Amino acid sequence: MYEDLARAVLVEEDPAVFRAIERVRSRHPKLSDAELIERLELSAAWRCAAVGAAVSAGGEMLGGLVAAADLSYQVVSLTRLAAAMAQVRRRRLTVGERGLAAAGSLAVAGAAEGLRRAASYLARRALGRRAPGLVAGVSALAGGAAAYAAVRVFARLSRECVAGATRR
Repeated sequence: MYEDLARAVLVEEDPAVFRAIERVRSRHPKLSDAELIERLELSAAWRCAAVGAAVSAGGEMLGGLVAAADLSYQVVSLTRLAAAMAQVRRRRLTVGERGLAAAGSLAVAGAAEGLRRAASYLARRALGRRAPGLVAGVSALAGGAAAYAAVRVFARLSRECVAGATRR
């Protein structure tokens, strides 16, 4: 995770960003830039939701061992999403802007992690004795929803920053 995050912040042209853009462009060559960004956002949101759901369900069985996987995956994914959005808009982010994107992604992913943990705790408290088999499912749904919402919030903020920038 640290290597991927450092690459996303320090290296101006992250190959993973280009691959993500080209993957969507090759499948949908007639998309406008705004539609391409929307596809990239949705793709990142669903991937993060899947990881969040798996980690939340697994967290019920394995404890806190898997929680770090969700946070690190989401931080890297969000940082790359911001870079991809800028790339589609034909903008190059400075090192400072990439650092801010990483810090923002850490804040948003941390908030989603907090929501995921709170939902898992509430599910254990409410269902733990009466329906222990449902705890992992409810936790997975809540974790997936928190991760999906976090990506959409981050994408909205990033889109406004990238689109609102007038330089270059």
